[in-house]
Amino acid sequence: ATLFDQVLSDPKVAPQMARQIGRLQLPVLRVALRDQSFFHSRKHPVRRLINRMATLASAFDVLDEGPGRECIELVTILVRDIVDGDFDRIELYESKLGELERFVAEQTAREAEENAAVAALLSGKEADLRVQQRYMQRVQQEMADLEAPEFLKVFLSQIWTQVLVMAATRHGAGSDPLLRMKQAGHQLVLSVQPKGTPSLRQDFLRGLPQLMKSLNEGMDMIQWPAEAKETFFAQLLPLHAEALKSAPVHDLTIRLLEQRLRKVEQIAIPSRDEAANDALPSHHGAGDTGPMALAASMSPQDAQVAGWVSEAQVQEEATDTANLDIDLSAGDEADLLGVDIDIPLDVPPPPTAGPSLVDYIQPGAAYRMLLKGQWKKVRLTWVSDSRTFFMFTQGHHPSKQTISLTSRTLQQMCASGRFKAYEQAQLLERATLRARRQLAALNTQRKAAA
Repeated sequence: ATLFDQVLSDPKVAPQMARQIGRLQLPVLRVALRDQSFFHSRKHPVRRLINRMATLASAFDVLDEGPGRECIELVTILVRDIVDGDFDRIELYESKLGELERFVAEQTAREAEENAAVAALLSGKEADLRVQQRYMQRVQQEMADLEAPEFLKVFLSQIWTQVLVMAATRHGAGSDPLLRMKQAGHQLVLSVQPKGTPSLRQDFLRGLPQLMKSLNEGMDMIQWPAEAKETFFAQLLPLHAEALKSAPVHDLTIRLLEQRLRKVEQIAIPSRDEAANDALPSHHGAGDTGPMALAASMSPQDAQVAGWVSEAQVQEEATDTANLDIDLSAGDEADLLGVDIDIPLDVPPPPTAGPSLVDYIQPGAAYRMLLKGQWKKVRLTWVSDSRTFFMFTQGHHPSKQTISLTSRTLQQMCASGRFKAYEQAQLLERATLRARRQLAALNTQRKAAA
């Protein structure tokens, strides 16, 4: 009884859902008395059903209309089936949990359809990332023994291949922009070769402005971070200065080098279909300025439609958060911080904050996201096939908003405490903790009175 008192008074359980959970008090009591694993197993079907019901309800701002009302109506039917059925059978709860999960999947799919254009945009970017990775591997193989500075080979294979893939996607395989970007990569390698004669120096200085223009154009195309650009040019410019002073190499050496570079240029960019089944890493490190640049680049028009949260925006807001001393614990329930229920449960609880949270995000569940200095309650509605992109919704009609970002950006937000689960612990664990505290306080009062 004390446990259910805490369940029904939980501040994160809406009254509409609390009433339905309250109807399960007798069936749950019967199950708990017959099956002690209810108290010891997070995998227990009854425990999972109640926790899932509470989690889903907390994701909606409004439960009297729209998707929130649909959720309550289904739960009402499920609870009635349990109360009127053979509620001593665990299989009944497993069945109702399955129905609830199917409803969540269908509702999430409908929400994703409402944002089909955004999902298609992000899926296309994930497909281009697969294309770039396959193309990068081919370029790396061809350039492995090329006589060129290592940082240039890394740049051309990891970064410049993104530029070429994006140019091909935007303008076509035989387009002038793509050919110009390919030629820029060719000229970049030649630019660091010795130029110890007046004619070689003149040719280099004459072509340098166009080379730098093309390099900057390509970097801007994939929105390569400013810090990475500065690091690259800090390595390149001294090599240019050294090349102007070095004695020229034999013409045959240059011709052989150009021949190798032409072979690199002739490597065909794979199609999306060719790379469709290629595996992608689920996450990329925060300091990785390589392959994710292509995935993270977004035109202003697309960014507005997708509600795009860029990595640069997150980093800027992190700095602002530190400068403005924004409380990252705002909204946390103080009595649940560092919860230890002291029950030997069979598996550890899912994370509610921190870097690992990104691997446990559930469709239909609510989360808190700090954007522009404000905590927003968001709901996961779509994840790309390789979990490179996540799409959330915030609010409800008519002011419903879409928020999308890469897995790396989301991981950074989790790590910095700017993205958390809405619930800091599952409902029955919160209720158990508070019930124990209440009983302990009553015992203390009785002892004092005695």
